[in-house]
Amino acid sequence: MAVENLQTAIDTDRDIGAAVGILMARHNVDYQVAFLLLRSVSQNDNRKLRDVAAEVLTSRHPPGRQTRQSLHPVETPRGTNRHRHTGVVSAAV
Repeated sequence: MAVENLQTAIDTDRDIGAAVGILMARHNVDYQVAFLLLRSVSQNDNRKLRDVAAEVLTSRHPPGRQTRQSLHPVETPRGTNRHRHTGVVSAAV
């Protein structure tokens, strides 16, 4: 039983990391913003983080109920981006 639990944890961690990487590439954001996006969708939709990550891995669409537009950064003054979905401000790339 313990071995199965460990394998599940390893698989889940790998899937979450891969999903974060996909979100980083799709939305041109850093690791922290991509993880916050994944976590926010998980919390807003009341779903497990691993399930949202699996959706990212198997879908070409953004995770959860949000639209593609809600996931894109919005230009704010002084060359920063405020991400509509997470509210996180990051330096413009």
